[in-house]
Amino acid sequence: MMRQYLTRLTGYKFQQFSDNPYRLMAMSFAFVMLIGSILLSLPIATKSGISTNYTDALFTAVSAVGVTGLAVVDTYEHWSVFGQVVIGILIQLGGLGIMTFSTLIAAVLGRRIGLRDRLVLQEAMGQSGMHGMVKLVLRIVKFTFAIEFIGGVVYSYQLYEYLGVASVYYGFLQAISTFCNAGFVFFDSSLPYMMVGNWLFTLNSCIMIIVSGVGFTVIFDVLKNYRRGMVYLTLHSKVILWGTFWLLFISFVMILFLEWNNVATMGEMTINNKIEAAFFQSAASR
Repeated sequence: MMRQYLTRLTGYKFQQFSDNPYRLMAMSFAFVMLIGSILLSLPIATKSGISTNYTDALFTAVSAVGVTGLAVVDTYEHWSVFGQVVIGILIQLGGLGIMTFSTLIAAVLGRRIGLRDRLVLQEAMGQSGMHGMVKLVLRIVKFTFAIEFIGGVVYSYQLYEYLGVASVYYGFLQAISTFCNAGFVFFDSSLPYMMVGNWLFTLNSCIMIIVSGVGFTVIFDVLKNYRRGMVYLTLHSKVILWGTFWLLFISFVMILFLEWNNVATMGEMTINNKIEAAFFQSAASR
């Protein structure tokens, strides 16, 4: 499936990559990074209308697809709407996976998904078998879009006071970045500091980070067994959930302890804001 898309776009036959799912996944990501870097190097991608140095464009594209959050230029100040949308798409592709979107497109078009493509999906999803892979992918996509939509609505509402109607655009782009744990901030980077004390903004961000971080396998296991209790969860889910809890709790306590009286960070905040800031920092770091 992905092999066919690459072949149509480039005219090069990727048959040799289909024999190894790891090669095909690597090639798919590299191809998306290349296209993204070319688009970001165009004059239309910047607010100034001046082409971005290709090295910087490539770095940004790789960072977006790799959801690392590293940036060599300010995402809000440097990139135009076109450039920011490209980055948002790259983040979404990197966060969910190229094969996930390829499967979604094939399913929408009613195309048959072959054995080789299912094998690649199995590796990409980290599953032990190929049974029900397509249904799993569609469920993941629906869940992701639902969470990002809710998160985008909350962000838009919270940012409206500062950005006006533009908050809708920035809110949904930021929801994609937050849920995919990408680390890119699409609006003015000074705004988050103005949101200190806004628990709705903080909880919206933290919930998306944590839900995405524990993984779809754990989330679906919890949704399946939430009425029966944690005892019915798989060992994998229990390890991830307990590990996440202790990482959040320990880092939360340590940040509060170490920064409580630090005037350069949280020292002059109210107790409520200190708790909020420590929780946000522990979630973002985790």
